[in-house]
Amino acid sequence: MIRARQAALALACGIASGCATSTTCFTFKDPPTTGPAQESVQVSFLGVGGVHVRWQGASVMTAPFYSNPTQLEMISSEIHSDRNRVRSLLPDHVSDTRAVLVGHSHYDHALDVPFAVQMKAKQATVVGNDALTKLLAPIKHDLTAGLVSLEGRDACSAPAYAVAGTRIRIRAVTSEHSPQIGKHLFKDFLKFPAITLWRGEPWLPLATMPARAGEWPSGTTLAFVIDLLEATSDDVAFRIYYQDSPTRKPIGYLPACLAAKPVDLAILCGGGATELPEFPGDIVGAMKPRFVLGTHWEDFFTPRRIPLPAATNVKERIRILPGVSRRAFVRRVTKEQPSGGQVAMPCPESVTYFARNAGQWTIAASDAGWSTPKR
Repeated sequence: MIRARQAALALACGIASGCATSTTCFTFKDPPTTGPAQESVQVSFLGVGGVHVRWQGASVMTAPFYSNPTQLEMISSEIHSDRNRVRSLLPDHVSDTRAVLVGHSHYDHALDVPFAVQMKAKQATVVGNDALTKLLAPIKHDLTAGLVSLEGRDACSAPAYAVAGTRIRIRAVTSEHSPQIGKHLFKDFLKFPAITLWRGEPWLPLATMPARAGEWPSGTTLAFVIDLLEATSDDVAFRIYYQDSPTRKPIGYLPACLAAKPVDLAILCGGGATELPEFPGDIVGAMKPRFVLGTHWEDFFTPRRIPLPAATNVKERIRILPGVSRRAFVRRVTKEQPSGGQVAMPCPESVTYFARNAGQWTIAASDAGWSTPKR
C-alpha cells in the first residue's frame, strides 16, 4: 500500500513537472538605489514564500526556502535543510531581521528557517503557529531570540505582537491552505479530487526533528497583518498583508476591526491558486490594495544552482510551479485594483523601495517588474 501511494505521488509529480514552464531571471545583481532608508519601505523578494521588509533601520522576514528537495528525494529519502545552499543564496542583508514569520509549517516554509536564523538572522524570533512550536521543539533552545506562536491570538481583541527593537507590529489572522492537487491542475487530462497534503499537527512537541516531507504538517494556517509604525507615534504608516496560501472568500481576509487603515501592499501566493479560480481577484477586490506582490510562483522541486564565487548578474532559468499562470494572476489582480494600482510577480532577489510623498506611497525604485499604474 505504501509503495502504491508513493508510485501515485511520483506519477502526479512527474506529470506536473512535465507541464512546467520557465522564465529567465537575473540574480546576484546590485539592487536599485533610493533615498535614506529611514524614509522608505524596502521590500525584497527572497524566493518561494520568502519576503524581507525593512523599515526604520530594522526588518522582519517571512520564511525563506532554498533547499528545494526534488520529488524523487522526497519520495525515496529523508529531507533536511541544505545548509550550503541556504548560506549561499540567502542574502547577508537579512542580518538585521528581528522576526521570521511562518504562516504554516509545511517543509517548503519551515525546513530552512532554523538554519537561516542561526546563520544569518541571529536576532530574529521565529513566529508561527502551534504546529511550528511542536515541530521545532527539539532545537528551540538553539534559537537565540526564541520561538512564538500567534495562533489563537485574536487580531481584533488581543494586542498586536510588537517585534522587539523595531517599529513593526504583527497581527495573525486565521486562514487556510488551498488544495495542492485537484481537478484544475491537470485540466482534463486527469481527474483528481481536491487533495490538501500534510494537514493537521502533532499532538505533542516532537523529541527529534522531522525527517520527511509528510512529517512537516501545516497546522493552522495564518495570514499576517504587518504594520509599520510612524517613528514618533503608534499610527500605522504602511500596512502589509501577507498570505502564504490562497483562500476562499472571506477566510483569512483583513478583519473588519482593522479596515479603517487600508492595506498598502498585499503579498499573495501564486502557488495553489489553480484550485481556487476566483483567487486572487476576490481578495484584491475585498481589500483594494494599491500594490500587490505575487510570490511562491516558482517550482520549488527544482533547486537553484549555487553561483560561482564572486559571480554577479547571473542569468537563471527558473521553472514556474505547475498550474501557476503568472499572466492570469496579474490579470485578475489588475481587474480588481483601484486606480493607480500596480502588481508584480518578481524574480528572486528583486527589491522595491516605497517612498511617501505628500502622504501618498509610491514606488521610488525597483527591479521587480511592476506593471504600469492602472488607469
